Amino acid sequence: MIWRLLTEQEINIVYEQHMKRGFPPEELPPFPPAMELIASGEGWFFGIFDKAQDGGIEGAHEMNSDIDLENLAAYMQVLKLGVCSS
Repeated sequence: MIWRLLTEQEINIVYEQHMKRGFPPEELPPFPPAMELIASGEGWFFGIFDKAQDGGIEGAHEMNSDIDLENLAAYMQVLKLGVCSS
């Protein structure tokens, strides 16, 4: 398994193709605020892949063309402690 940060374009794809299907509407995290947390360094969005892709972890930030989420096994958003209030 390979873990890497997803690019903004990849996050958009995961949100549209997986999260909107996988979460009930009342539990779906709002998308623009999630991207703001990532941009501010308060959160991260990881993809977990079944096998290595070209470029591996070192090339993760360079992968903004020819997006290949074919081997995506899971995804997760991680937030710094204290960012979420419930």
